[in-house]
Amino acid sequence: MSNRTTITLPRERHQQLQEIAAAFGAASLPDALGQMIRELARLGVVTTNLPGIEINRVSDGVVIIAEGSEPLGLKHAQATTLAETLRRFATSKENLGALVNLDDDWAVARQGNGIKVRFPFEGQERTMSRDLALDLADRIDPAQAEQPAA
Repeated sequence: MSNRTTITLPRERHQQLQEIAAAFGAASLPDALGQMIRELARLGVVTTNLPGIEINRVSDGVVIIAEGSEPLGLKHAQATTLAETLRRFATSKENLGALVNLDDDWAVARQGNGIKVRFPFEGQERTMSRDLALDLADRIDPAQAEQPAA
């Protein structure tokens, strides 16, 4: 099952989106939309929640509940490691292959221009764009907890 949706736009709106992408310095239209969503979240207009992935902060870390998978609880240090790994895989120009963390029960891998994640490791694999992986990292990272969620 694909995690992609096709949107039909009038040609004029498509051209405007391309102008917005260029203004943001975005590599693609989905990246530009991601930047617009992050800006609107910063302004409190929309949330930073990712559909299908629930992140709950608890006193000693986070609990990640991905649709179709069992909840995964991570202590602060474990959550930080996962967030840093997502960022590294999303921003690296190198082929990093895959990283399976059996101790913390998750896996991250590059797939083409995207990122594959599993949390917990035996859970459902999710493929996402690099910018979504960066958003997910920000949602998981305990250092981001002090920032108000939109």
